Amino acid sequence: MSSRPTNDQPRCLCGAAGPHAVADPALLPVLVRLAVVTLALRTLPFGLVGRWALGAHVAGRAGCPRCLSDRVSRASVPILLRGSCLSRSLVLARLLRRHGEDASVAIGVTGAGEQFTAHAWVELGGRPVGPDGDHAARYHILCRLTGADPVAAGSSRGGP
Repeated sequence: MSSRPTNDQPRCLCGAAGPHAVADPALLPVLVRLAVVTLALRTLPFGLVGRWALGAHVAGRAGCPRCLSDRVSRASVPILLRGSCLSRSLVLARLLRRHGEDASVAIGVTGAGEQFTAHAWVELGGRPVGPDGDHAARYHILCRLTGADPVAAGSSRGGP
């Protein structure tokens, strides 16, 4: 059986079919960003890290949300760089914004009567993006970090 892409495989916006190549030269900068954000979240004020992640919007650069999400997911595989959903989300939002997307980071908690857990994911146009967004519906949004005010609390949807 051939491992070549077929017309039946989903195509990414960048034109790639199926899973992206493992030998991705753009993976190293993502690994570095993930390591830096993971350390920064432990040592710096959250507002500073949030402003860095969401403060750079570059209009007009071509970027594929799926490609960027795949890179962050692959970069987070090494045990030392696993990071948290928050660090992965901040890195992905930064990458998406640097490629012209208006990404935001949502932070939510489980509802009353459930064991307390918190989760972070990236949104484009109010819709979850990437693997950390797969379970977003389970959570009530506490805050949404946007480029306009990356440390503002509150939400336009969800709630306890």
